[in-house]
Amino acid sequence: MQTTKNKPKRTESRYHEIALMVAQRIVDGKYPLGEKIRSRTTIASNFGVSPETARKAVNLLADLEIVEVIHGSGVYVRSKEKASAFIARSQNLKQLTQTKQELRESIKRQQEELQTTLELIGKLETESRRTQDSLTLVPFELIVTDAFKELGQTVGQLNLWHRTKATIMAVKRGEEMILSPGPVLTIEVGDIVYYIGDDQAKQMMELLFTGETGKEG
Repeated sequence: MQTTKNKPKRTESRYHEIALMVAQRIVDGKYPLGEKIRSRTTIASNFGVSPETARKAVNLLADLEIVEVIHGSGVYVRSKEKASAFIARSQNLKQLTQTKQELRESIKRQQEELQTTLELIGKLETESRRTQDSLTLVPFELIVTDAFKELGQTVGQLNLWHRTKATIMAVKRGEEMILSPGPVLTIEVGDIVYYIGDDQAKQMMELLFTGETGKEG
């Protein structure tokens, strides 16, 4: 079904091309004004097209008054000027078609670029919100007292993030500063714990490690 629909389009394009070739020969003087052009069958043979395509090409030229078909005699060149005008119009139409195609491609590229820009804006807004959220986290510190009832537990075992929503940044033990302590570090009495979180996280951490809330770190 698809092939059947496409055939007429190819035939129409082809006979228009043949008409342009004949018109170009008229403009170039190969077919002088008043000269008899070969028969349609010969045109079909010379240009490698079917007689029907050659007939349509000649009829198109006749409609444009570039040639004159005299039945029983043949096809004669009638106007070089109209042949030249036909070629010019066809070239303009071809250029217009090409320009329209380039415009469509340009619009498509712009739409794709706009979509990319919108996606980048979305990512930027997301990152901006994350940054704003992170700014609500405040650094705190506390000293672990003997009220801490989970001595011997590691940072990982304490599961602090899920319990308090706080993140430990460092632990000072005596003169040693342990930065970014891993999950295997055991919290001891007297440790100074540096962490970040919101006010609720501060209260939960103080309650866990000191048994009190509202103390200054």
